[in-house]
Amino acid sequence: MKLIILILIFCPLVSQASQEVEEAKKSLEALIEPILQSTKKGQGHDPSGFRIDQCEKSKINWMNVLLLKEKATLKFHFAEGCDIQGTLAPTLFTTFPAHLVLRKLPSFNQLETENRITASIENKPVLNLAIRNGTLDGPKGKLLFEADYAVRLDPAKSKNMMDENLGGEIRIRELFGKKVEIREKILVK
Repeated sequence: MKLIILILIFCPLVSQASQEVEEAKKSLEALIEPILQSTKKGQGHDPSGFRIDQCEKSKINWMNVLLLKEKATLKFHFAEGCDIQGTLAPTLFTTFPAHLVLRKLPSFNQLETENRITASIENKPVLNLAIRNGTLDGPKGKLLFEADYAVRLDPAKSKNMMDENLGGEIRIRELFGKKVEIREKILVK
């Protein structure tokens, strides 16, 4: 009987946390996808309606950024198929902030992070994105997280230099004031 009571108490909490984790992953994808210059079209069916597939894509010449010859700036405005608003100015080897306003996510309406892109120079360089001090804020409270993501570039490709998507991980440490330890793999398509 005690087991049944515990299940009845904790099942709604697990279910709710699961929804927030999925929304956190979508929000993180909204940050990572434009930086990676993904060519993603359409998002499949998303009950919340949250989309980023129609956000304006600024082309970034990552080889020039890697060689510190130019800077990149990405600007987003709410539009059909673009549920993020804000500006990102990704730089290599220095921390840059992200402040994005989100819409169509029931639990979160703002994403703030400190980010750092590093590269390991090899035959095919690997870009690493370290996301620290991440906060998703919304009507229910805050979700605190960190994440890491990596892609391998092919300098020989002129159109889309992303050669291999290595994926990453989000680590959620606090959900609405409660300490948690949730780790989820992420892969931006």
